[in-house]
Amino acid sequence: MIPMKSEHPENSITKKIHRYVILSTILPFGSLFLFFLLVIYPESRRYVEVELKTLTLALASEYSDLLKYRELGGEEKIRSSLKTVLAQPDFEMIGLYSGDGLEVIESVRPGLDPRDVGRSIDPRSGAMRLSMDQMEISRPINVDTGLTGRTETWWLYISRDSRSFRQDLVLTASGIGAILVVTLVVGFYLSRKLQQKISCPLQDLLSQMETIGKTRDYSIRVHVDCDAEIAAVSQGLNSMLARIQEQDELLKHSRTSLEAKVHERTGELQAEIEKRKEYERQLTDALDHTEAASRAKSEFLAVMSHEIRTPLNGILGMAALVGDTRLNDEQQEYVSAIIDSGNSLITLINDVLDFSRIESGKMVLERTELCLEKLVSEVVMTFRASFQKKGIVLTNEVSGPPVSETLLEGDPARVRQVLLNLVGNALKFTEKGQVDIRLNKFDVNRESRQVHIILSVRDTGIGIPEDKIEQIFEKFQQADCSTTRQYGGSGLGLSICTRLANMMDGGIRVQSSPGTGSEFFFEFVTGLHPVCADGAVPMQKSRKETESQSEPGPLRILLAEDHPVNQMLTRRLLEKRGHTVTVAADGIEALKHAADTAAWDVILMDLHMPGLGGLEVIRQIRQSESGSAPPSSPVPVIALTASVTTMDREACMDAGADDFIAKPVCIPELMVKISRHVHRSRQSRPTRS
Repeated sequence: MIPMKSEHPENSITKKIHRYVILSTILPFGSLFLFFLLVIYPESRRYVEVELKTLTLALASEYSDLLKYRELGGEEKIRSSLKTVLAQPDFEMIGLYSGDGLEVIESVRPGLDPRDVGRSIDPRSGAMRLSMDQMEISRPINVDTGLTGRTETWWLYISRDSRSFRQDLVLTASGIGAILVVTLVVGFYLSRKLQQKISCPLQDLLSQMETIGKTRDYSIRVHVDCDAEIAAVSQGLNSMLARIQEQDELLKHSRTSLEAKVHERTGELQAEIEKRKEYERQLTDALDHTEAASRAKSEFLAVMSHEIRTPLNGILGMAALVGDTRLNDEQQEYVSAIIDSGNSLITLINDVLDFSRIESGKMVLERTELCLEKLVSEVVMTFRASFQKKGIVLTNEVSGPPVSETLLEGDPARVRQVLLNLVGNALKFTEKGQVDIRLNKFDVNRESRQVHIILSVRDTGIGIPEDKIEQIFEKFQQADCSTTRQYGGSGLGLSICTRLANMMDGGIRVQSSPGTGSEFFFEFVTGLHPVCADGAVPMQKSRKETESQSEPGPLRILLAEDHPVNQMLTRRLLEKRGHTVTVAADGIEALKHAADTAAWDVILMDLHMPGLGGLEVIRQIRQSESGSAPPSSPVPVIALTASVTTMDREACMDAGADDFIAKPVCIPELMVKISRHVHRSRQSRPTRS
């Protein structure tokens, strides 16, 4: 289609012809008119001024002599001369005035009253004024009296009508304007003739092209009866229409073919889309089933962990209590076997839960205060009895910069988990000799605020063949099958530790040879604590402060626990250490006992209890403390639960718990945390009697 328009109000050839013809007419006469304004009028005005000045100069010279002898007939001659001047055309008034204003000789054109002569200048001013109505001039005349030797000043004043001058100018301008009008009329007539010769054929041609554009009938041919140039244009358009007609026919054929192909391809695409949608639905269903299975697995593991940990806490606790009684060697061996088996089961449960969280991407590292020296000391304390029982020496060595003087930020729980696993493996596979825990390297990069740490655990155990080293880091794998039968274990520990180390931007490597022992290197990157961001080093704790964090004296402990066996177990273990324990069998009873927070040094809270859950009890305790007047110091609350997921831990902290311990409860770990929080609480409130 060829889009056309028959009328172009602003850009049509007709208007352009009119515009150019009129413009070519106006420009020369406009230039002539400007020449009149800028040259002829100023020159005419200057000529009048020169003429008037010349006349006054001649009259002043003539009247100078006549005024000298005015008493001897000169005045009559002056008056006669004045009348002669007034006889000239356009002169209205002429006069002579003495300098003191006492004598006046003036003459007015006959028939004109002197009062009708408008004076715009003072006759004695020596000025000149020219307007379109009147011309005035004043000139001084110096008269030498010759008798007294003094000179008198007279003033010659002439007033002349400017109408003739104005009429000449108007006549000249009118002539120019009349010529301009005539020229415009002639130009417009010529432009009309030219337009008929040029624009009319073009408009006819344009009209035919519009018809072709609207009908899309490219078989039509244009015909214009005009001059050779426009006829050549019409021939060119006809040639173009012939080519367009040919292309249009080809395009119609191609369109028909393309529509058939598009229809065919559309059907294929729709079928393909349906297949893809079905595939996506299958993938979505599979993903939903996978996520459901993952959730079910996680829920199953959490429930089973909780259900296994609860009775296992009683089993291990009671076995520990039995172990503290008088037993013969055989009975003591049985109790030790129960405890070892229970601990192995707990380790397996923890490994399975950790591995499940890592595999599902739900393992998140915390960023909190990390004290390496304290962490290593706690690990040593945890294994001390086991090493002594087996007759193996456990040492703790720090080489490099003093770690204890720099405050770090990381996940102490996961660092402890890795170190516990490495030390536990060293204990498991070492029959004699020693195990060394060393901090080999401690590099601080203050610009990036990162710290590179290498902890190593070296033992004198059975060692690992070189071809089996890579295998021990795979899940459910150990060096060989006999290792599992002889030493036990699921093969998950090192795999979990390796992944945790990778999450800390580090890793685990080992150097070992059979029969000489192994050395595991745990490398990870942590950050400087904000208080040490500038590289400042906190002072070490004083000996008195360190000693004050030892296990406190007899404490008043509220134990909220609904399981009878766990009630008896925890109470007995705490009472053996000299503490007073009050048991609450459900959440409502625990809340009643906790109403007076000053009565307790610490509260041990189970999370799952009938009536009122442990989390809600903790929240109400914290609300009661903050709502009292004055607000009471918060009592330490430690959560004891068999639910050990990250969400459970976060829920405890959000509710207001001070710490979290998983069941089965490790009494040394429990006492360490009780001591820490009791000391903090006593520092923030007065000592109770």
